[in-house]
Amino acid sequence: MPKSFNIIGVCITELHYMVNTQDRIKDIATNYIANGCYFTINRARQFGKTTTLYLLEKYLKEQYVIICLSFEIADELFNSLYSFSKGLVYIIYNELKNQRIDKNILDKFMYHKAEVIFYKELLNCLATFKDMETPRLKIRQLNKRWGSYLNNTIILNPALIMVDKKSIRYVITHELCHYYYKDHSKEFYALLSSKIPNWQEIKHKMELKILTYR
Repeated sequence: MPKSFNIIGVCITELHYMVNTQDRIKDIATNYIANGCYFTINRARQFGKTTTLYLLEKYLKEQYVIICLSFEIADELFNSLYSFSKGLVYIIYNELKNQRIDKNILDKFMYHKAEVIFYKELLNCLATFKDMETPRLKIRQLNKRWGSYLNNTIILNPALIMVDKKSIRYVITHELCHYYYKDHSKEFYALLSSKIPNWQEIKHKMELKILTYR
């Protein structure tokens, strides 16, 4: 197949006429990436930005795990800092999963990110309980449960990272109520209702979701 001039999207070396960029790619990999430095490519249209990133990915993929992110059609991620951080975690997780990264590495990534998000919400919920010491927080895959409370420790399912902030706060508040009442007594639900009056509506919506991020 004869080569042609390409003016749209990525230029493929085998298919299109293009300048030799091997030295540029090696320079970026050696002087920036290998040294842990950030860099930007800021040029006008049709200067080869997309092609440079494509060739750089090909050059690096044997040595690095490459994560490609695009926010061109992800306007909903920018509704709030929370939606952005949660969405970013999910996108990165799926990118890693598609590359068949070891499951233990994936779980470690997801658990760590979930813990950061959940702990912030735990402190927000805890502020409504004036006489309670801060419980320990653990992230653990649970079978058909969003969370549990035992010995001043809250255990949360990492799948919670896929629901909205109100749902996360409901689960955490539910578990905090178990500090006072071990079972689901009338007193327990009265306390929960005083903290989250619409908890039943939130619970119903959550029951429709799958309890896994895999």
